[in-house]
Amino acid sequence: MSNPIIRMFLIVLGMALLGACQRDPLSQGLQALGKGDAAQARILLQRAADINPGDPSALANLGIAYLRLGQTNEALEAFRKASALALNDPRPLEFMATIAAAQGQWKLAAGHLTEAVRRDPQSPRIQTALAVAELQFLGPQAAKTRLDSVLGTAPNYSPAVINLALLNKDWLKNPDEAKALFQRYLKISRDPERVALARRALTDLEASSRIITPPPVRKPEPVKEPAPLPNEKPVAHNPQAAAEAYNRGVRSHMAGDYDRALQDYSRAVQNDPGMANAHYNLGLVFRARNELSKSRSALQQALAIAPGMADARYMLALVLRDLREPAACLAELNTLLEKNPRYAPAHHALGQLYKDDPAKRNLAKEAFRHYLELAPDGPSAREARNWLKYNP
Repeated sequence: MSNPIIRMFLIVLGMALLGACQRDPLSQGLQALGKGDAAQARILLQRAADINPGDPSALANLGIAYLRLGQTNEALEAFRKASALALNDPRPLEFMATIAAAQGQWKLAAGHLTEAVRRDPQSPRIQTALAVAELQFLGPQAAKTRLDSVLGTAPNYSPAVINLALLNKDWLKNPDEAKALFQRYLKISRDPERVALARRALTDLEASSRIITPPPVRKPEPVKEPAPLPNEKPVAHNPQAAAEAYNRGVRSHMAGDYDRALQDYSRAVQNDPGMANAHYNLGLVFRARNELSKSRSALQQALAIAPGMADARYMLALVLRDLREPAACLAELNTLLEKNPRYAPAHHALGQLYKDDPAKRNLAKEAFRHYLELAPDGPSAREARNWLKYNP
């Protein structure tokens, strides 16, 4: 499973283009880079480097062109030359670290970044990238210490905030700290992709708190199942084995081991297809793994067995929203609130659904206000208040 912190790391390192004096063919090469024409940029920047082999700007930008063309070895050589010529500039080292990280050479990446820190000790960008590299071989506590240090001097540096939030969520298993950091990130970031990531993470954290842990609930009447196919052995129902697998799944789920939780919940429903709680928890696991269609199916199965399961209907609405089916999402939320009008998260989800439609802003206001009345200190209270503040 891919690591979201690693993805942030590559974005942090890949966002800077090195500046240069505006002269031909260097300026033409930079213009080509800006237009996304990496092939033309490579030709022009190579010409600039040939004319003036001691110009680190030409070499560094040549490295960027090679990197965009997927020519990693050539890019690395250009960055090495640029770094040797510009002894106080950390940026060629940052790109070298990007390449090392992409190849899984985390110690090498950390070495490049350590030298980059020596060149620019005050850069939160480099320190954040170094924390992510150190995570891979020194462990999460070392990464946390460095990220805490970054935020001690640059408290609004958003990449450090979201990386620390992800660290607490996925590695250190500190959900309360992770929630606070994601909420903090939402206040300071304007990056749509990362904002969506933070909101999704907050929803997942809330969902994790909704894992059903009491003894499994069965539908009292027998469940009709399709006849087995020819040569297929019917499943032997074993409620005791189902309960044991379910309880193992809950322990794995709460520990963040989604692969094992998936296996155990699946065994539970194989042994007892009427176990609504196991289907529901399967839906949570699939959603955490971003397998949204499977999550929808599992949650629908839970509701087929237990139509009054409010948490299952709420999570199904969120999955439908993630699948970009707003009409279906709205229908589930309305059904939920008809029977459970004080179910606070559903009011917040309604507000989220309405807020980007100018014709439905008043409905969004009403929904967020209902949410704040029911959950003034809820996990999304700050976000709801901020939206209402700027949308009076």
